[in-house]
Amino acid sequence: MKKIIKPAAALVLLAGLNVNSHAEATWMAGVSYTFSGQFGITLKALTDDKKSKTVGAVGATYYPFAPQPFGIDAGAGYTYDDAAAIISWDFLQKTVQFSGGYADIEEDRKKSYAPSSGGSTPPPGGGG
Repeated sequence: MKKIIKPAAALVLLAGLNVNSHAEATWMAGVSYTFSGQFGITLKALTDDKKSKTVGAVGATYYPFAPQPFGIDAGAGYTYDDAAAIISWDFLQKTVQFSGGYADIEEDRKKSYAPSSGGSTPPPGGGG
């Protein structure tokens, strides 16, 4: 039971890091590599959907060639244009994990406003 409490507390703490932010959470899908030499396929929840931001992350990983094929991790990273790179601790593999891949990052949309035509447009034909 004590083995579950520490990872659960870490996940709750990580989830609370971004409470005061106005950003929305997003996801990342990619590949991972543990410092113990295992490659995996990972899916993570990120705390921010903007590019060029430091983010918190929690995720799950499938390691097809590892003796223990699954991992649960928590960490931090950085977002790029439609991508993210994360360093985390895998609680089931008991090792550091590096992961990177596609992230659903919000695009910077420039708002363009057309000038209002509230009666200031001259009438057609030049008037008279």
